[in-house]
Amino acid sequence: MDSKTKEILQKFSAQKVELTAMSDFKKIFDKTLDKDTKIGTGLIDDLRKAEVKYKDIQSDYKRAYDLAQKVFKQAKELGVDLPNTFKNQTESTQFGIKESNRMISAIKGLYSKF
Repeated sequence: MDSKTKEILQKFSAQKVELTAMSDFKKIFDKTLDKDTKIGTGLIDDLRKAEVKYKDIQSDYKRAYDLAQKVFKQAKELGVDLPNTFKNQTESTQFGIKESNRMISAIKGLYSKF
């Protein structure tokens, strides 16, 4: 085999190695990109579910608070003192409203990360 033929064969061999490396890279890249996309999509879906749940919780706390206000008004009209546990629970509904609102805001802030 002459030197020119050897040189051509070496170039083809080097190109084959290069193409194999590129093919291996593409396989790894595509697989990794797919996993990355699935994770992001899953997180966004979970965030949406959590947001809906926190909105439901917030709505329930607001309904409970509104009912408590009616009870306070009626108790005042009747001259009845309400138990401290009821008063504490009413305060807890206010905290629940604020906390669920904070969580909803935090979730909305996370959307922009994706």
